[in-house]
Amino acid sequence: MVAASPAFALTDGPYTASFPNSGTTALDFANGTTVSIPKFNIGGGILDNINIKVAYSGNSQIRFENLGAGAGSVAFAGRSVILELQRPGGTGLLNDPNALLQDSKSLLGFSFDYSGYDNTTDYAGTSGSSSSNAAYSKNNNPGDDFTGGADKTTFSGAGSVVLPLINKVGYSVFGAGTSSILTPTTGSASVTVTYTYHLAETQVPEPRVYGAIGAVACLGLLGYRRLRARQAAQA
Repeated sequence: MVAASPAFALTDGPYTASFPNSGTTALDFANGTTVSIPKFNIGGGILDNINIKVAYSGNSQIRFENLGAGAGSVAFAGRSVILELQRPGGTGLLNDPNALLQDSKSLLGFSFDYSGYDNTTDYAGTSGSSSSNAAYSKNNNPGDDFTGGADKTTFSGAGSVVLPLINKVGYSVFGAGTSSILTPTTGSASVTVTYTYHLAETQVPEPRVYGAIGAVACLGLLGYRRLRARQAAQA
């Protein structure tokens, strides 16, 4: 029995699912957001690798309004948009320990000196401000590869595999006091899965079988030549 050579690896896909199906949606993606990908289901095919690519994009902003009487300053650091793709049955919350992958895009920080509350919650004036609307995009090309037995089982069979998709805006804030903070952000994401596989092992004769066939062929040829020689001598 001879196994298929890795040089003859085959691919199934890519399959891409997006959220939302078009345009963008407000972040954070609500718990329960999922993408659905067809499973690997090729008869006689043995799954070797699952390649997963994610891409996401959108716009994000910080809005701040001081609601206290005192003046001060506020700073937002470590701003990022984080996307996490989870295995089926994931927690639906960021930082799932069994997540397939997580990727983040850093955004510019934002700081502002504010006065006491000016009695208007408009995120402007002397007691409020808004950051610029920052566009972002990120992908993990050429993708992450998964070869574990549990993942191969999860991604194989009939139907589709349903993957929770989490998207959050993260930041650290310093000096906010009593305030109102908004992070109006929109985004969309896509997940692309490509399967690499080989065909099941093919039954072929062992080398010793070829040797036996060759020996029989040689004996048959030798007998044929002797017969022809005898017929020639009798003519």
